[in-house]
Amino acid sequence: MYLSVGQTAERWGISERRVRFLCAQGRVPGAMREGRSWRIPRDAVKPLDGRRHDLPTLIELVHQKKGLAPFLGPEGRSHAKAVT
Repeated sequence: MYLSVGQTAERWGISERRVRFLCAQGRVPGAMREGRSWRIPRDAVKPLDGRRHDLPTLIELVHQKKGLAPFLGPEGRSHAKAVT
């Protein structure tokens, strides 16, 4: 059974435009173009977000430049702490 772009977007928590983009890139296995629509398998898994999450934030770069040591905060995000 197949889902529409709208159903898949709702299921994955992303926009319909993003789902169409992932399908067009070939990143959704089994997705088929039918006319102007996409048919996406019900069991298709949301691809990992390939956008650049591994790059440091601006604040992390500033702290690094000033010689402040990074540490993980309560949410697991990197924050900076003064080196003593």
